[in-house]
Amino acid sequence: IENVPGARRTMAIANFVNSRVKANTIVGNLGTVIAQMANIPNGIAFAKQYTIPGMGRTLLSVFGRNEPIKKSGFIKERFADRMYRKFDTNWLSLRNPLHLRRMAEWLLETGDRIGTEFIWNSAYQKALAEGIRNPVKYADEETRRLVAGRGIGEVPLTQKSRFVQMIMPFTLEVANLWRVMKDFVKAKDFAGIAMLFTASYLFNRAAEAVRGSDITFDPINAMIEAINADDVKQGVGRLAGEVFSNVPLGQALASLYPQYGGEILGVEFPTRREFFGDEDP
Repeated sequence: IENVPGARRTMAIANFVNSRVKANTIVGNLGTVIAQMANIPNGIAFAKQYTIPGMGRTLLSVFGRNEPIKKSGFIKERFADRMYRKFDTNWLSLRNPLHLRRMAEWLLETGDRIGTEFIWNSAYQKALAEGIRNPVKYADEETRRLVAGRGIGEVPLTQKSRFVQMIMPFTLEVANLWRVMKDFVKAKDFAGIAMLFTASYLFNRAAEAVRGSDITFDPINAMIEAINADDVKQGVGRLAGEVFSNVPLGQALASLYPQYGGEILGVEFPTRREFFGDEDP
């Protein structure tokens, strides 16, 4: 940072602090490991009944007996760091000050890998059942679409912006979910949308039991809580909080709502907590 010209030093310092805070929030947080699997409902909604044999293939991968996935270019690309990690022979040594961090990073990768490989295997089974000529290529393309690929040219430029990452971090998968839902609507796959919402509800209930909070967009739970709200304002706020909490920049915009409410033109507004409830952005 000392070598950065004065005009850019403020941005460099802000970016450094932002990156450090994000790393401290994510790395070593077991709740985040569960969040890494949040793409699983996307795969269930897409592959439907083929997720059952897909789960079987995923379990075979643990024992190295899943040959098709070894041919996947997408899986190799997404987890390319593993190719280089094997040359670091000291990463588990207790004398290495980085060993705890690397183990935490390995846990994060494992969470992502479980969800990604489950989706890939389910898409592969679907390709086999539908007689698609190149099932490996098909599984690669569909998995890349469902989990938000991070390869060259795949991440939107806005997501790469350091400024955007400071005000709306961790939103690549959030934005991708809305694109996936748009694809379901475009294909008139309303059964897929229903399965997505149902799978998301079940996944969030499991996540809530483990880490105390939801992870992904959950309209079913939002509707249930809105119906059971004490009044109409709280019900509307619960639905608004669910949407704002699951769209890029939504949390930043919702945070502009006065924390303690207020009064405008004789109309009294509730506090942010009363309005948004458990989904206070």
